[in-house]
Amino acid sequence: MRGYLEARLLERLWTELLHRASLKGKGRFREAHCDMFFAFSLFLLMPALVGPIFSPMVFIAELFLNSLQT
Repeated sequence: MRGYLEARLLERLWTELLHRASLKGKGRFREAHCDMFFAFSLFLLMPALVGPIFSPMVFIAELFLNSLQT
């Protein structure tokens, strides 16, 4: 249970449950949640943007260091 809380999985599962209930109820089920859905910001997408840029640089550095050792 602690792992679920630390990973915020309970909140995610709860919002998915509420969303499914509202879809099945065709709008009759309402609960005031401001954070049920959120827009992706640049801060949230930063690992996805930095990874593809950083990994080729590391690859080239490894190739360069390997060529120096031989």
